[in-house]
Amino acid sequence: MFELPCKQEGGTRVGAITEKTHLSRTAVSHHIKILKDAGVVEMRKEGTKNYYYLETDNRRWQELAQLSQQLTTLFELLVNHQLSVQIDRQYDFKDIQAALDYVAKGHAKGKVIVKIDDE
Repeated sequence: MFELPCKQEGGTRVGAITEKTHLSRTAVSHHIKILKDAGVVEMRKEGTKNYYYLETDNRRWQELAQLSQQLTTLFELLVNHQLSVQIDRQYDFKDIQAALDYVAKGHAKGKVIVKIDDE
């Protein structure tokens, strides 16, 4: 099992992650980019070397925990047929956050509706 070190431990390089996880260097880099974009992993430079570490900012982890709880609640409502969904446009999973940000900024011309049945 591989655990990404925190900032105080100095971080680790892509090569070390590749060795420990048996993933390709390309796959590791791809996953790191996703985690960096999510604010879960950060990087520090030492000369030409990049060291990656787990970001321990409590605010970001609280946001992720809250999102996880919201998704769990929505899933439970969907499974129990208490949620009806109307879709006028579909997004790839990677585009969902951009779509939500767009709506939150008031740029959307339509509405995002989540209906929860009271049955």
